[in-house]
Amino acid sequence: MRNRLACALLAAGLAAFSPVLAPAAPAAPGDPQSVPAGPPVVGDPGRYAEPETDADGPATRPAGTAGIAALPSQTMNYQGYVTDNFGAPLNGGHSVTVRLWNAAAAGAVVFGPENFPVVAMTNGLFNLAIGSTLTLDPALFDQALWIEIAVDGTTLPRQPLRPVAYANSLVPGAVIDGDPPGSGIGLTVRNLGAGEDAMALSGDRYGLYVAEDGAGDEAIYSVDYINSLGYRSRADSYVWVPGIAGVVGTPTALDINPSGTNPGRANLGTPLAAGVTTNYLIPITIPSVLLGQGVTVEELTVYYQVSNAASFITGTALHKLSSASGVAALIDDPTDRASTTDASYSLVPAGDNVLTAASGPLTVVLSLDFATTSQYIRVAGVRLRLGHVPTP
Repeated sequence: MRNRLACALLAAGLAAFSPVLAPAAPAAPGDPQSVPAGPPVVGDPGRYAEPETDADGPATRPAGTAGIAALPSQTMNYQGYVTDNFGAPLNGGHSVTVRLWNAAAAGAVVFGPENFPVVAMTNGLFNLAIGSTLTLDPALFDQALWIEIAVDGTTLPRQPLRPVAYANSLVPGAVIDGDPPGSGIGLTVRNLGAGEDAMALSGDRYGLYVAEDGAGDEAIYSVDYINSLGYRSRADSYVWVPGIAGVVGTPTALDINPSGTNPGRANLGTPLAAGVTTNYLIPITIPSVLLGQGVTVEELTVYYQVSNAASFITGTALHKLSSASGVAALIDDPTDRASTTDASYSLVPAGDNVLTAASGPLTVVLSLDFATTSQYIRVAGVRLRLGHVPTP
C-alpha cells in the first residue's frame, strides 16, 4: 500500500524541480540527503577525443590554439533534481519527456517531445543527453528558449534555457574581442571535408563584418582564396594611370613623348604656339561598381615635373560622364603647379563623387601653359584613391 500511495502522490503533481550545474558533493555518512557524485547519464553524452591525424595527415592548427577535429554529436547535457509533493527526492527509474518552447507561457514547441522511457534517479538527481534520440538542430539556439520537463506524465513548470558561460560569445550580436595568447587568433573555423565550405554567411545587411584594428593586421586572410557574393570592404582602393595614356585636346597640338627612363611617363612639349592653354586629357577606366558595391572617388593625385617654372600646369579638373552629353565636375582646381623637381599634389572632390552603375567614366583634364615652344611639362601619372559605399 505504501508504494501505491507514493505513486498516487507523484501522479498528483511534482512539488519541486531545479537544474544544477554539477552533482552535489556526498554528505557525511548517514545523511539521508547524500547524493552520489556520478548518477547515470541517459543517452550519448557527446564526448569525443581529438584524433591525432586528419584526412590530410597530422592534424594542424595555428600555434597556441586547440580544437576538436571530430564533429561532436548534436546533444545537450542536462541535469535536474526532482522530488515528490512532500519534498522527498525520487529514486529508481522514471519516464522523462523533454520539450523546448519559444516562450515562457503559451508559445510553440520548437523541439520535442523527446521521450526517455527509463531514467535512473538517485536521491532526486538525474542526467539527460537531450537530442540523443531526436535530432537537435543547432539553428534552434538563435532565440530565447524555455525547457519543459515531464516526469511520469506530470509536467513541471518551464524554465529558461541558459547558455554555458563561454557560449555567450557565440549568441547573436556577441563580440569576440581581446588578444588571445599564443597565435593571437580570435576565432579559427576549419572544415576538414574535401570540397566543403568552412563557414556559410547570410544576412539582410552584413553576413560577415570584420575590421582591422591592429597595425599590420589583416581583417580577412585566406591561404587559398575568398569566394563570396556581395563581398564588401571599407578599405580604400587605388587606381594608377600612366601619363602616356592621355590625349591632347583643343585648341592646339602638342607632342607627347615617352620618357626614356620611364616609358609610362609623358613629356609634353613643342606646342604650336606659346601662351595658349592646352588641355591634356587622361581617361580613367574603372568599374563604377567594385566587389558588389558602389565606389566613391576620395582623392586625385597628380605626379609631374616642369622643365622651367615659366611653363606649368595651370588647372586640374576631374570630370565624370553622367550621360552621353552630361558631365559633372568632381574637381576644378585653378592652382598653378610649377615644380622643376619631381613632385605631386592631391585634390579632394568637392562635387558628386559617387560612382554607380549608371555613371562614369572619369577623365582627368590638365590645363597646360607653355612660355616657349622649347619647354616641356612632364606628367608621370595620376592616381585615384577610391572608397566604397553600399550600392544604391
